[in-house]
Amino acid sequence: MTGNTKRIGATFGLALLMSSTSALAQTAPATPATEAPQAGDASDKGGIPEIVVTAQRRSENLQKVPLAVSAFTADELAVRQVSRTLDLIAYVPNLIGHNNTALGTANAYTLRGLGNTESIATFDVPVGTYVDDVYLSRQGANNFSFFDVERVEVLRGPQGTLYGRNAVGGTINVISLQPTDQFAARTSLTLGNYNLVQTQAYVSGPLVRERLQASIAVNFMRHDGYTENLAPGGHDIDDADRGSVRGQLRAEITDRIVATTRADWSSLGEYFGSYSSLLAPSLKPTPAILANSTLGRYHEVALDFPQKETSHGGGVSEELDVDLTGHFAVKSITAYRENRYQLSNDSDATELALSNARQSERQNQFSQEITVQGRFERFDGVAGLYYLSENIRANINNTAPLAGTFRATQPHVTDDAPAVFAQGTFKLTPALHLTLGARYTEEEKRIFPNSFIQSTVSGKLLGPAFVSPAKATYSAFTPKFGVEWQASDQALLYVSATRGYKSGGFNYAATSVAAQRFAPETIWSYEAGAKTEWLDRRLRVNLTGFRYNYTGLQVQTLLSPGVAFIGNAATARIKGAELELTGKPIPSLTLISNTSFLDAKYGAFPNATVPAGLVPYLAGNPAYNPATGAFNASGNTLSAAPRISTLAAVQYDHRLGSQSTLYGRVEYSWQSRTYYDPSNASILSQGPYGLLNLAVGFRGPSELWSTQILVKNVTDKGYWITTAANGPVPLGNAGPPRTVWASIARKW
Repeated sequence: MTGNTKRIGATFGLALLMSSTSALAQTAPATPATEAPQAGDASDKGGIPEIVVTAQRRSENLQKVPLAVSAFTADELAVRQVSRTLDLIAYVPNLIGHNNTALGTANAYTLRGLGNTESIATFDVPVGTYVDDVYLSRQGANNFSFFDVERVEVLRGPQGTLYGRNAVGGTINVISLQPTDQFAARTSLTLGNYNLVQTQAYVSGPLVRERLQASIAVNFMRHDGYTENLAPGGHDIDDADRGSVRGQLRAEITDRIVATTRADWSSLGEYFGSYSSLLAPSLKPTPAILANSTLGRYHEVALDFPQKETSHGGGVSEELDVDLTGHFAVKSITAYRENRYQLSNDSDATELALSNARQSERQNQFSQEITVQGRFERFDGVAGLYYLSENIRANINNTAPLAGTFRATQPHVTDDAPAVFAQGTFKLTPALHLTLGARYTEEEKRIFPNSFIQSTVSGKLLGPAFVSPAKATYSAFTPKFGVEWQASDQALLYVSATRGYKSGGFNYAATSVAAQRFAPETIWSYEAGAKTEWLDRRLRVNLTGFRYNYTGLQVQTLLSPGVAFIGNAATARIKGAELELTGKPIPSLTLISNTSFLDAKYGAFPNATVPAGLVPYLAGNPAYNPATGAFNASGNTLSAAPRISTLAAVQYDHRLGSQSTLYGRVEYSWQSRTYYDPSNASILSQGPYGLLNLAVGFRGPSELWSTQILVKNVTDKGYWITTAANGPVPLGNAGPPRTVWASIARKW
């Protein structure tokens, strides 16, 4: 580590020297490092309002950012009843998501064809989630409320330079409201079908005027299960029973030093939806009469084993912002987080006592980031150091009563990951800018496995336990090159090349050294885009084209209950385009359209793993080798990567007098066929489908009072959000049925 630490320090020093040299070259007045650009008055003139984002670690107008970014303000989130990150999937091009089906209350995301299906202690997620610049390592911690949020930013494409972890797919960044120096408060109550009740409250104000401010936000939601359990005494699933609280304390120590302390906690106890629905009849060892009767019904199951999870977690962070000279600013973010859960799962998805699973995990993480930002007339740059340490203890077991076996996997995983990074934008001319960036990451992972199979009759081990500790060290250099041209005040054109990286790891359920490890994956992303506004900012047209060249793509396959295997595809190629349109032909009418085209294919992938439940559906397929049990998925479509997805929305705002507004909104989203297995077997896919949402609302004078009625999935469309063959037959997890929400909110 000593030599590598020296290299990190040298790189960091070089980045700072680059910033300092640029400072000496400037002669014009500088913009203070902490000063944010001001939004224009387009909305006052009936045009499309601006959104200020921090996607490049500095505040700037979204339309001036040479990246594919989707951003949503608090008002937009409220109108769409977006209360958690998973609700964003219809509004972000090429974003697919679902409740994690092994950890039912976590969220799993796929962005531009890159993602995962399960939360695994030894697997880093391709789409990273951040809250106030703090990375959430585990998917079980990314299901939080949005009530005290200023905005949400989704960055599409690999983020290998500026963000703490190498996210090859993209990042979801949640930025909370800062405590205010004036008293402010909001509360809301939402009721709906399935006995939905959601209450939220937020209070902010000064403790010491102009020096010390505080805020607190609370959220609670519950509703009955969306899916009926036909098994006698069985509990319905897909319910909600969760609460959270978040507090902030902001201290203006001096005019140049601000310290913000944040703390949050969440807890839940839910009967979650997993791979609970049969996609084919269950006939062995005996027909499951009740479960088989649910075939073709998306919201009926027959589960004899309780499928429940309890979870709690949270963390604290300290952010220190120091404005050094007006040219330079330093930020330090120190954070500690922990997350714990335990669950039980009916892994055979029938009323028969064939198989059941239990799973628990205890995780904690510490992270430290220090950045130095410089802003000048002809140069903007940021350099920093990042460190993450993570510790995870998991316990995954499966009991098969008829077979008389108990399979257990109890991995203990640690991860230490320091990194150094720098990125600068050089303003060659007022209109032509060059961006150069790089990150060097070094990561050390360890696993202490303990896997065994035990007889439930005699209690004796059925073969030797696998207890072979392993250590792996990974390192990567991930550069970025970009050119942007502000062709006019209304048009930005840009191109970029970015290297993404995700470290390798361990298969937690491996029973041999040969199968224990999987290798890192790397990606080169080439992207070109145009961000334009027309007709006095009444029409916004953003177009992005991209191509990914992948090496060592990590592919996750569920083999059996509690057992997931990760292997590396040799190559993969992804290319696509995203068109985002926003129009305001008249001040009261807003039109939105997002359309994504995606061509995501495996390159050389001759040995894709096949779960036992899928084998009967590959019989006769020339790509399947019965002797080896492998499938040649070369040229097949990546999982969770529909070729076309689109959203169209219309909102009309009607003024009632001079201060009140009545509005209506219609949304329709559609996506083409989606595969959920490298084999592209039709039984593990979801055909094309569309969802319709309707909303009507009222805003009173000064928006002190507001009400809204929202209907999601108006036509009660049934569809699978993911599928797998980890049980005796292929199984699916259904999306929510038609839900009705009625809310009332008050501001002070």
